[in-house]
Amino acid sequence: MIDMSTDAKKLKDYGKSLKDTKEMYEESSKLGSPLKKPLRQVTNPSSPWKTMSTVGATILLSPEPFTDIVGIPLFVIGAGMSKYRSPAKLSDVYKHHQMITKTLNELKEGLRL
Repeated sequence: MIDMSTDAKKLKDYGKSLKDTKEMYEESSKLGSPLKKPLRQVTNPSSPWKTMSTVGATILLSPEPFTDIVGIPLFVIGAGMSKYRSPAKLSDVYKHHQMITKTLNELKEGLRL
């Protein structure tokens, strides 16, 4: 009988731990939601080239006889240029941080004179 009571206590503690973990995740998701959109825009920015490619594909698929003349160049240019615009990477943030630190150090040295 002692084994069953200790097992029941372990299960109760495990259940309480899971409940606490669930509450913690719910609270953290509420706190992080205002930051989701700005972070997504930094790591996956919207691009006018993607829009141009989508418009080109839409015009290309429309049934008019002269839409291919406009649709194909829009699609090709949009698809080609979207490859040149890349999202921010951790190395970009590091380089920017180093540049700011260097500028601040130069300002600090200039104020000492």
